[in-house]
Amino acid sequence: MKNTSEAIEVEKASALLFPASEITNDLVLGIGDAIPTALAFVSPDDGFNLIHVNRAFTHLMGYAKDDLRSVSGWAEAAFPDPLFSGQWLSSWISEVEAARTEGYPAPANEGRVRCKDGGYRDVVIQTSLLGNLIMLAFTDLTERRRVEHAGHDREKQFRSFVENANDIIYILDLQRRFTYASPNIQTTLGWNPVELQGADFRSLVHPQDLAHYLAAFDSVTLHSQRRTGIEYRIRKSDGTWNWHASNVSPIYDDDGKISALIGVGRDIHQRKKTEEQLHISEARYRLLSDHAHDVIWTIAPNGAITYVSPSVELVRGFTQEESMRQTLEQTLAPDSIALSVAYVSTLLADIEAGRKPKAFRGQMQYLCKDGSTYWCDVMTTPILAEDGSLVELLGVSRDISQHKRYEDELKKAKEAAEALNKALEAANERLHQMASTDALTGLWNRRHFEERVNHERSIAVRYDQPLSVLLFDIDHFKLINDTHGHQVGDLVLVELSARARQEIRAADLLCRWGGEEFMILMPSTASHDAVKVAEKLRSVFAGAPVAGVGLVTASFGVATYGHDESMDDWIKRVDRALYSAKEFGRNAVHVAPCV
Repeated sequence: MKNTSEAIEVEKASALLFPASEITNDLVLGIGDAIPTALAFVSPDDGFNLIHVNRAFTHLMGYAKDDLRSVSGWAEAAFPDPLFSGQWLSSWISEVEAARTEGYPAPANEGRVRCKDGGYRDVVIQTSLLGNLIMLAFTDLTERRRVEHAGHDREKQFRSFVENANDIIYILDLQRRFTYASPNIQTTLGWNPVELQGADFRSLVHPQDLAHYLAAFDSVTLHSQRRTGIEYRIRKSDGTWNWHASNVSPIYDDDGKISALIGVGRDIHQRKKTEEQLHISEARYRLLSDHAHDVIWTIAPNGAITYVSPSVELVRGFTQEESMRQTLEQTLAPDSIALSVAYVSTLLADIEAGRKPKAFRGQMQYLCKDGSTYWCDVMTTPILAEDGSLVELLGVSRDISQHKRYEDELKKAKEAAEALNKALEAANERLHQMASTDALTGLWNRRHFEERVNHERSIAVRYDQPLSVLLFDIDHFKLINDTHGHQVGDLVLVELSARARQEIRAADLLCRWGGEEFMILMPSTASHDAVKVAEKLRSVFAGAPVAGVGLVTASFGVATYGHDESMDDWIKRVDRALYSAKEFGRNAVHVAPCV
């Protein structure tokens, strides 16, 4: 509230430097402009008109004096909600009246106000009576609030993380006494975290593990080093013991000295019990492996094969002794070597990081003594010591060569079926193409046109789009056939259809309607645009002679689809337009009347 007290300096300066009779509004306003706190000076009449705002006020809120006529005008700008603005103004007027009549200072108020640029600031508003003036001082709290909220959010996030973590998080002072334990210590060990405050952590550690625990924790305080994977038994509230592993790090004070230790404890009791069972039953498993058909083997951390069951000779041809002397390259095919190396690398990285290593299951290809190979389904389990280090890998390899052969045969059959399906699809596509195109010109035939036109009609109706057809017929085509022969007539059909195809859009559908008649379906094309296309084609046909024949012209009919007419009626209209062009003298374009 330091800045708020600075705002009162106007009153103090006036009282100390000048007699009451000499305090003028100009003097107060001049002092106000020299103060870094945002100030607004108001007349004490009923209108509470704004007399002056200092530079700090304009800098903070963006408003100049001319922007705000009175306190009520500022309230309306600062508080967009009319109801809240009215309540604030009414409360403020009451406080000013009380200060006038009773002589008590008006109370300071906190609020969020809107600035001229539309942004908001958190401020403290202090009202003071200065003779003939009322002064409002505004202290900006925005940055402080932001920092407070950010700190509060970080604290909530950290507390949420700690309280929802599966591991136990605890803090010890340098005398190994609890100063904090996360709530899940009660779920895991039964201890109430509040009751543990001040308790000695060492009293919970198993006597046989205490020396190991103290040495590990002392190394953290003496050498400022983080220790991971400290394993020990800890007493539960019911008196039983539970295996735990802790990672411990130092906490430093402002002077850089270690002031406490923070630990993250994880329950490893089940893992320890499992390892004990593995060690106990190892002899039993070895006896079983010597008489099993599957190949059972163990590998030391340095990669040396420490055991292979006798069944290896049945599947690979190598004796136990030969197999145990073999390198990885003599045992596995290259792809399987890469798979094995990748697994071991991940396994060692997990152990180094204190993570629980995963077992492996996958298919591997083994090399046989006669030069052949065979496939196995391999299952590998890492055997760990009490300190978490790798003792060996225990693996079982089951022959799946017959299964792989079936897989290969199935794959080949599947590939053959897929190839046959592709050939069949290509043949069907070819048959469809043959059934949908004209053999002479390569254009779509009438059957394909009729299939397509129904689709385009539905689109035109749905989206209210124009749709037109253009029908043209080669003039005097019978005379060409009679004069030059049908073979030349066919060349004319091919030539004119090629010219037409070059002049239309990709979206247009050109088909051979029959004999010397051709139809063009033109989506999204109104009548006048279709006429332009027809005139262009007519000009192209008549503008260049056909080799061996000379100039060949065509007559055109154009009809735009009426959304309520049938396809037959539409085709009849374009046919009549073509017939009209023929009667008119040929080499012409006629448009069918709209329906």
